[in-house]
Amino acid sequence: MNQAETKLIKEQFEKNYTMLYRFAYSAFRDEHLAEEAVQETFFIACKKPAAMANSINAKNWLFFTLKNVIANMRKTRAHAFEVLSTYLKGKAETELPYPGEVNWEDQFYPLSQTKEFQLIKAFAVDRKSVAQLAQEFGISVAACKKRIERAKKYLQNVHFGTYKTRSTLREKYESASHRKNRIK
Repeated sequence: MNQAETKLIKEQFEKNYTMLYRFAYSAFRDEHLAEEAVQETFFIACKKPAAMANSINAKNWLFFTLKNVIANMRKTRAHAFEVLSTYLKGKAETELPYPGEVNWEDQFYPLSQTKEFQLIKAFAVDRKSVAQLAQEFGISVAACKKRIERAKKYLQNVHFGTYKTRSTLREKYESASHRKNRIK
């Protein structure tokens, strides 16, 4: 990134930050999620400074980018909630509760004690931002995003019965080597 692009991004940040934040806040009604969306927008601007510099109107480029960031954040959050609710619907004897109706930890006791459940619940149901979760866990935002992806995959695999623990993999390996020795 050259000096002119750096200057453009800095100017746009100073001019448009408040409007971008208000737009994001109106979409999420949560200050942490709005802040995260605006930060992600400027992160994209820093990764693609030429795209913003070559656009006819940098302000419109930022709003368009923010709109896409908000859509992606909503999609990610909705997918996480879908994974959690799909798993829980298979385990629940009653209809899946809404966030404010029932204590999720009590209703889904054995599963609710897992780190994966807690992370997905905080992200999808409690609507905590990735930055908040990263701070709670004492990890970077990138590491937190990766943990959320792994937790979703874990819950999907547990639900569909494809999750392999180390012991099941070891058993599979030992049975394969046992068959190999038996054939000789």
